Amino acid sequence: MGVSFRVLFGPLIVAAFLILPGCGDEPSQSPTQQAENTLDLDVDAHLADTSYSLVRHDSTTVTFPDDFLGTPVILGTIYTSCPNVCSKITANMRDIRSALGDTLNAQFVSVTFDPHRDTPAQLAQYRSSFDLDDTRWQFLTGDTTTIGALMDRLGVRHVLKGTGQEFPSADVDSSYIYTHSNQIVLIDAQGRLRATYGGSQTPPKLLARDLKALQNESANTASRR
Repeated sequence: MGVSFRVLFGPLIVAAFLILPGCGDEPSQSPTQQAENTLDLDVDAHLADTSYSLVRHDSTTVTFPDDFLGTPVILGTIYTSCPNVCSKITANMRDIRSALGDTLNAQFVSVTFDPHRDTPAQLAQYRSSFDLDDTRWQFLTGDTTTIGALMDRLGVRHVLKGTGQEFPSADVDSSYIYTHSNQIVLIDAQGRLRATYGGSQTPPKLLARDLKALQNESANTASRR
C-alpha cells in the first residue's frame, strides 16, 4: 500500500485557519493543531494536467509544473507588499530549506498572486532581501489570467480587502492589501498535489518527514517495476 498524504486540492482547503484577514494578525496555532487540521487522504488531483507559463525573478520564462518534474516542490504563495504574514511564510520556507540541507532533494518555489506590483525585478529584490541565492529556489510571476488559474488550481484564496476582487482594477490605489490563504504546499516529482501546511508556522521536521515518505514511495514504486 502506498503512502497516504494530506490532500490540498478542493474547496475545503480554503478553511478558516488558512485565511488571513488583510494580512493582519495571524491566528495562533501550534504545530499539533496544524497537523490535526490537515486531512490524511489519498491524492485526488494532478497539477500536471495543465501547464502555466510563468516568469522567473530573473525574467526568464518557465512552464509550471512541467519544468519542475522529477523533484518534489515545496511551494508558497505570497505577495511582496504584504505587511505581515508573507514575510513569515518566506522566512519559514527558508528555515525549512536550511534544515533539509542536501539530504532530501527538493525545489522551492514562491509564486505571487499580485502580478501588477510583483514584476520580476520586484521579486528579485524581495528574494535578495532574504539572502536567498539558492538556485533551487525560484520566485515566479505571470499575467493575471495565468496567475488566477494557478491559484484556483492550488486552492489559494486571494481577494482585495474591501472589494472581494482577485485583482485590482486600473483605478485602485496602489496601496491595496490582500486577504489571502496562509499555506505552503508539497508537490511530488510527478506534479501531483500531495499536502498542504500552515505556511508561516509549520516546523521543518514535518516537511522532512513527508519528503522522506515521498522518497520511500518512489523507491518502492521503482522496486516493483
